[in-house]
Amino acid sequence: MRNLELKARVDDLKRLRNIAVKLGAAFGGKDRQIDTFYKVPEGRFKIRESSITGNELIAYSRCDKGGSMESEYERVRLYDVSRFKRLLGRAMDFEALVVKQREIFILGNARIHLDEVEDLGSFIEFELELEDKETGTCNAQSIIKELTRLFNIKEENIVACSYADLVKANAGD
Repeated sequence: MRNLELKARVDDLKRLRNIAVKLGAAFGGKDRQIDTFYKVPEGRFKIRESSITGNELIAYSRCDKGGSMESEYERVRLYDVSRFKRLLGRAMDFEALVVKQREIFILGNARIHLDEVEDLGSFIEFELELEDKETGTCNAQSIIKELTRLFNIKEENIVACSYADLVKANAGD
């Protein structure tokens, strides 16, 4: 599967929540997510524990750069997450832990995430699933550009890396 996302640091989640509601976005719920990242030679590999979707193993690759970032990913449902974490801990090195509270809004085919990330602060993330390789990416980029404008996201606040990278940088790695 593929998606396109853009992430930015923000100061006022309440203001952004109000914008989402005024735009007619449907509230998709509040999710507590714990992402445990493991070191892999290529891409990213994590276990996500979610209060909404349950537990999943997610492998993805993405070129972190300025602006919107395209990812290719695969997800597998996990039923015994504690046991699986112990097993992975034997085979792989731990990389980072990301704990966040996420409010989800749906506007058309875009997901708007208002995130409060432990030790990092507040963020907004726009995410769109991509279907068609060419027109899907182009259309998604247009939608993200428009959402960036509507939510008044400044270029200097856009984050060109993952929360895991920010957590590692914050810890001095």
